[in-house]
Amino acid sequence: MKIFVAWALCAMFLFCASEEVRGQGVAEGGGGSATGTKAKCFVRTSALSAGEIALAGDHYAEAAKLFAAQAEAGGPDASRVRDLEIRALLKANDIAGSKAKADAWASADPKSAWSRLARAQVDLRMGNMDDALDGFDAAIAADKCNALARLEMARAFALSGVYASAKRQIEVAHKLDPLDDDIEFFWLATQPRAVKNTEVEKYLQRSVFLSADERKHLEEWKKELETVPSRCHLVNPVAETTIPLEWLHRNGPLVNWGLVVGIEGKNRRLEVDTGASGITLTHAAAASLHLTPQRRTMTTGIGNHGDNEGYVAKVKSIRIGSLEFQDCDVQVFAKDPFNTSDGLIGADVFADFLVTLDFPGQKIKLGQLPQLPGAGVGAEKTLSTGASDDEWPGQDRYVAPEMQDWTRVFRRGHNLLIDTQLNDGPVRLFIIDTGSDLNLVSKDVARSVTKLKGQSDIGLKGLSGFVNDVQDTGPIDLGFAGKRQKTLGMTAIDTSGVSRNLGIEVAGFLGAPTLHQSLLQIDYRDNLVRFVIDRARLHSCVSPGLGECF
Repeated sequence: MKIFVAWALCAMFLFCASEEVRGQGVAEGGGGSATGTKAKCFVRTSALSAGEIALAGDHYAEAAKLFAAQAEAGGPDASRVRDLEIRALLKANDIAGSKAKADAWASADPKSAWSRLARAQVDLRMGNMDDALDGFDAAIAADKCNALARLEMARAFALSGVYASAKRQIEVAHKLDPLDDDIEFFWLATQPRAVKNTEVEKYLQRSVFLSADERKHLEEWKKELETVPSRCHLVNPVAETTIPLEWLHRNGPLVNWGLVVGIEGKNRRLEVDTGASGITLTHAAAASLHLTPQRRTMTTGIGNHGDNEGYVAKVKSIRIGSLEFQDCDVQVFAKDPFNTSDGLIGADVFADFLVTLDFPGQKIKLGQLPQLPGAGVGAEKTLSTGASDDEWPGQDRYVAPEMQDWTRVFRRGHNLLIDTQLNDGPVRLFIIDTGSDLNLVSKDVARSVTKLKGQSDIGLKGLSGFVNDVQDTGPIDLGFAGKRQKTLGMTAIDTSGVSRNLGIEVAGFLGAPTLHQSLLQIDYRDNLVRFVIDRARLHSCVSPGLGECF
C-alpha cells in the first residue's frame, strides 16, 4: 500500500493432506444429518442466537458478553458458545484476552476438540501458521462434525495457497452449519457467480437482523452479480515480456518506481506497489479519461483518518509495454491521497505471469509460470485489475522442482506475508510492500526486541490519511528468505488496524529500503517468492537509520 514519508523540516505527506477433506468423515446427507465413512453428523437447523446476530453485525464486544453469559449458563452447546466468545474477542482485536481464555481452556481440557480449536484460532490470528494448522487438524480429528474447525482450517489453507483443499473443507462446514455467518460468506467466496447471486438473495430474505446499511451493501453486490462479467483479457498472446521501470519521484534518498500505462490511449504513470491491488487512478489522472462510475468503493490503508472513497469504472483498453488488454475495470480515488504519481498498479495485476521486479536493473520481467502436473495448455492470460468478482482458484499450490529453494509466503488478497525474524526474537509476519517508503514495524513487536526512542521526526501518510504516533526504534536486524539486513533503527507504528482487517497479526512492512535493493520474483499462484541480492548491481543504498546495504 502507498505509504509516504516526509523528512524533518519538510512538509508532511506522507501443506497439507490431500484427502477429500482433511480428517475425512463427512459426506452429503439429508433429513437433518450428514453421514460419512467414519462419523455421523447432524446438520444445524436452529436459528442464530442473540450473540451470533451481534457477531454477524460486527458488534464484537456485545457478542462476547452474550456468549460469555450463555456459556456460563451451561447446556449441551456450552463448548461451542465458549469458542464463539473467543472468536468475538479476536474480532474485537482483544488478542491478549482471547489468548488468556484459550490457554486456560486448553490447560484445563487439553483433549477437547473445542479447546484445541480455540487455541488454534488464536495461533492463526497471531500469525503462528504451522501451529494453527496442527491445532485445526487435531480439532477435526477429535470431532469430525465440527463445522467451525473446518471453517478455520479452510481459512488457514487459503492463506497457504491450497485453495482446492480449502474449498473441500468449507463445503463440509457449510453442509454441517448452513446458518453460521462466517461459514456462509467464506463458502460464497468459493462459489460460481450464479450460485452467489441465488444465495445472496436467500440470505437477504432470511437475515431480518441486517442493518439498513448492511442490506444496502448486499443489494448492491447482488445487482453487480446479475450483470454479465467481462474478463480483462490479453488481446495478443504473449508468453513473456520485459517492461522498463520509470523513475517517478525522489523523496529524500528514496526513489519511487513505476510504469507508463496507456489507458484509453492516454499515458499515465503508476507506481508499482505490491501492497496495493489492481489499478487505481487518482481523481486528477482519471478526470480527462471521462470514465463513468459503475459502483462505489472504499479503500482502507495505513493512516488514522478513515477510509478513502472511490469508484469502479470500465475502460476499453489498457497498454503496458507490449501488452494490450481490453474490457478492464479500474478503481478511482474520489479524493487524491498523494501527488507523486497518477496512481498505483499492484504487482498482482500480473498474477497470471511469473513476476520479476528487478529494481537494480530498472525493469519488470513477466514470464511463464511452471506448468501444473497433468495440466494442458495454459489458460488465457488476464489482467487482474482488482475490481471484478474473481473466481476461486481451482488448485492447490505447486512447488516446481526448479523452485524448491524459493520462499513460502502467505497470501490474503493481494497482500503477501513473509516470515521475518527481528534480532533474535520469534518469527513474525511482514507484508512485502514496495509502495512503503520505509521499513515499518509494529510498536508492540518493536518493544519486544529493542527500545522505542520516542517520537519520530518523520511524518507518514497512507491511503487512510496521516499516521498518528510515529516512533523511532533502536537497532533491528531483519531476517527473511535466508537474507539478513542490519538497520540502525526502524519506524514504529500501530499496525492493529491492518491486522484486524486481514484477520492475522501483521508485525510490519518490508518497504523500499529493503525491496529496492533486491531482484524480487513473485509466483502469486503458488505463494512463492525469491529474493536475489547482487551488491555489484546496486546503484546506491538507503541512508543509515532506515536500512543499510545487504
